[in-house]
Amino acid sequence: MPGKMPVSFCHGILGDQALSPLILVILCLLAGKLLNKVIAKSFASRPDAVATVLNAVVIYVALPAMTITQIHKLDVDASVLIVASGPWLNFLFAAIFWAFAGPALGWGRPVTGMMILATGLGNTSFLGFPLIEALLGKDALPVAAVSDQMGSFLVVSTLGILVANIYGSSRDGNILLRVLRFPPFMATVLGVMTRHMEFHPMISDGLSRLSSLLTPLALMSVGSRVSFEMADLKKYRAQLMTGIGFKMLLVPGLTMFGLRIFEALMGSYQNVMVIEAAMPGMITGYLIGAERGLDAKLGALLISVGIVVAMISVPLWARLL
Repeated sequence: MPGKMPVSFCHGILGDQALSPLILVILCLLAGKLLNKVIAKSFASRPDAVATVLNAVVIYVALPAMTITQIHKLDVDASVLIVASGPWLNFLFAAIFWAFAGPALGWGRPVTGMMILATGLGNTSFLGFPLIEALLGKDALPVAAVSDQMGSFLVVSTLGILVANIYGSSRDGNILLRVLRFPPFMATVLGVMTRHMEFHPMISDGLSRLSSLLTPLALMSVGSRVSFEMADLKKYRAQLMTGIGFKMLLVPGLTMFGLRIFEALMGSYQNVMVIEAAMPGMITGYLIGAERGLDAKLGALLISVGIVVAMISVPLWARLL
């Protein structure tokens, strides 16, 4: 049937493991959009009320729980530290690139800061794991887990928070103090301090249940802000084109080129690092930026468009490898 062709095409390329999270992404984005339409009528003076509430639950509840859970079970292995360095280097490159490019293009601080967070961090777990399993096989998952836990997750909990505070609209108080008091960063410190402690099953179960809220609520927040109206697409046309090109083409391309130097050392690890670098922007980074007053609508568009582009670009990168 012609109507089934797009699904069959995606299924043939990615398989069930990658389609499952994609379907959840679509459902949560639509749910957030619908929720915003229903509730916004009661808050005419606050069109961003839904996103504000969802962001608060994620930032102050779900994300700290996820942070403690992930860091508590982190297993540091010196032999794979180079894998974990990928997200750190990518984020630093994005921060330096947009710090110069943003002002040169006439973009304000809220736009520049969001560009750093939305293109310097990748969705290396929720979309990354199933896509890597589908494209590279199950043997690649342990390497992907190292890249996610020791790389992306620690970056967003430290440098990501720092960038959000530097470029954010809240200029009161000391930046370092604001970072130290930010719940996800406090959870990072707590997770490190308790790494060698065994949690009571009730605590582990409670943290796990709170962590499970992160993905659906974060996606709903993105969906509540997304608008594919021509006015918005035209307004952010330059940012979308450069941001998607930077994240989906330039970063993985440079990663692949750079890793050729270490090909004998890295072996199959380099394939995982390139695919992880090609992932769309991390939703958590966008949420942290939105909470700190960065351009939330731009961030939502970059995340949403990036997810759509990734369904085509990531398999192409895998074929190129």
